Amino acid sequence: MAAMIRAQNDLFMVVSDSEQNARGDNSAEAMREGTVTRGEYQRSAMNICHYLMGTTAFNRMHGMETELDKALAAFREEEGDVVLDILSVPVEKESVVSGEIFDISRGRSTFIRADLKERGYTGWS
Repeated sequence: MAAMIRAQNDLFMVVSDSEQNARGDNSAEAMREGTVTRGEYQRSAMNICHYLMGTTAFNRMHGMETELDKALAAFREEEGDVVLDILSVPVEKESVVSGEIFDISRGRSTFIRADLKERGYTGWS
């Protein structure tokens, strides 16, 4: 895996369980031996961060309006709120959505948005 860092293959999901090291990741060993430098790892980290900081998800997470957000707002102003009427549902670690909020009339759709109270929760089953 150290060779991948040297080649600037910045992101590679090595294994699902790092303790077993089933794919033979030699990154730490290569750094100790000097075949890969700390700077090369830092360059990879910077490349990944640079990419992530340019995403719509990052901008929204930090309250920055994206071009897409502006275009959707302009569309809603011109066309009215015909795009979607979305119901917001607060979600803790576990939540239940009542069936009463859904319009089951013929030709109708109900859209809901899950507003997560905690970022990064991975306990979904």
